[in-house]
Amino acid sequence: MQLTERPIGTTNPPATPRKTSKGLWRSRYRHVGEGPPRTIWGMLAVLLRLDATPALVTPPVVGAVLGWWQTGVFDWDLLIFLVLGTLTAMWGSAALGEYFDYRRSRFAHIQAIDEPFQTGLSLIQKGHLRPQVVINLGLILFVLAGVCALWLGLLGGWPVLFFFGLALVMAIGAAVAPLFKFTYVTWTFVEISRYVAFGFLPLLAGYYTQSPQLYLLPLSIGAGFAFLVASVFFAQRIIHLRRDWLLQKRTMSVVLGSARAMDICLLFTVAGFVALLLGASLTALPLWTLLTLVGLPIALRRFAHMRREELTLSDSISLYEGAIGATAITGLLFILALLIDGFA
Repeated sequence: MQLTERPIGTTNPPATPRKTSKGLWRSRYRHVGEGPPRTIWGMLAVLLRLDATPALVTPPVVGAVLGWWQTGVFDWDLLIFLVLGTLTAMWGSAALGEYFDYRRSRFAHIQAIDEPFQTGLSLIQKGHLRPQVVINLGLILFVLAGVCALWLGLLGGWPVLFFFGLALVMAIGAAVAPLFKFTYVTWTFVEISRYVAFGFLPLLAGYYTQSPQLYLLPLSIGAGFAFLVASVFFAQRIIHLRRDWLLQKRTMSVVLGSARAMDICLLFTVAGFVALLLGASLTALPLWTLLTLVGLPIALRRFAHMRREELTLSDSISLYEGAIGATAITGLLFILALLIDGFA
C-alpha cells in the first residue's frame, strides 16, 4: 500500500492542548510528555491497558445481577471465574496487540513512532520491555482465560461454557488476525470481534451463571452494553489513528478518517442507550432501570465541546475517557435499579 504523509489531528496536538472538562476517569493517555513508567507495575498498566478495565468488566457483572434478579439465586464462585476470565482475555489481547504492532513496525522499517504518550509499543521499541516477554505474557494470560472457561463449564454447565468459550475464541481470533493478510476486511473482523467478545457475550455468560433459562431479556440488554463497549474500543482507535495509518492497519478509523470515526463513536453510544431503553420498555424489567438514562448526558457531553473537523489529541482522550466512564456508570445504575427492585 502506497502511503503519503498527511496531517491527522488526532495525534498531532497543538503545543498547548485545549483544556477539557475533568472526567470521572483518568486514562493512561493523560500522562502526555512524561517519561516511561518507573516500575514494572506501571509498565504493565500501560501494556495491558488497565484503564479500560472498569468498562470491560461491566457486562459480565450486569449479566450476573440480571440473572439473579430473575431467579433470586446468586453464585459468587461462577461470577468470580467469569470476571477473572474476562480480564485475563482482555489483558492477553492487549499484550498480543502491542506485540504484533511491534512486529508490523519492523516489517514497515519504522524504528520509532512518535507518540506524545507511553504505549506498549513505545515501551518495546525503547527497550523497556522485551518482545519475547510481552508475547509470553499474552499467551499466559490467554491460557489462564482458557482455564477459567473450563472451570465455568464444570461448575456452571454448557451454556456458560458456550458463551464465554465463544467470546474467548473471538478474542484470540482478533489477537492473531494481524498475522494474516492485511486487508480492510481483516481489521473490520478484528474490531467487530472485540465488540462481541468483550461486550455482548460476557453479559450472556454472566446471565447464565445465575439463570438456566433462555429469555429474550439478556439479548436486548446485552446488545445495549455491546454498543457501549464498542464506543470504548472505537474511541481508543481514534487516539491511535496516525499510528495505525503508519503501520498500514486499515482499521475503520483509518479508512473513514477522524471526523467520521467520531460520528460512528457517537452512533454506538446513542445505539447503546436506545437498546437499553427498548429493553426496559418491551420486557419485564422494572421502571427503575430507566435510571440508566442518567448515563446518557455523561456520555454525550464530551461530544458537545469538540470540533468535528479539528479533532485534537485532548478531544480524542476526552472521548475515550468519557466512553469508559459512561459504560461503567450505566452498568452501576442498571445494577442499582435491579437491586432496588429485587430487595423491595
